[in-house]
Amino acid sequence: MSRYVRGWRKPTWALLAWLVVAIGLIGYSFVRIFVAPNGCPDEGMVSFCRFAKMTRAFNDFATAIVLYCVGAVVLGGLWLITAPSHDPCPECGSTARTDGGICKSCGHDFFPSGITENHAP
Repeated sequence: MSRYVRGWRKPTWALLAWLVVAIGLIGYSFVRIFVAPNGCPDEGMVSFCRFAKMTRAFNDFATAIVLYCVGAVVLGGLWLITAPSHDPCPECGSTARTDGGICKSCGHDFFPSGITENHAP
């Protein structure tokens, strides 16, 4: 008899991958804030050059934060929508079962003594 080992669902992996990508984007844009003033001339319009480069770097940082938030909300919603509605079968791990409490894959009876699942009103 094999026991079902609960693993991560695909949306969980997608959320984790999005977090890693977003941390990379945010880190890159954060580093750009400190590197942005470099490359400006030492004479003339120094303050305008630095202001323009810093503004662009802060915009990149804000864009990275917004993209992370939007992606996290979308992927989090997908994660919630795809959550299984039943506990997995202890025999085969399937979440598909009949209204009578019988596993559709292996025939395991979830309620062997005739007890039914409690449903909140």
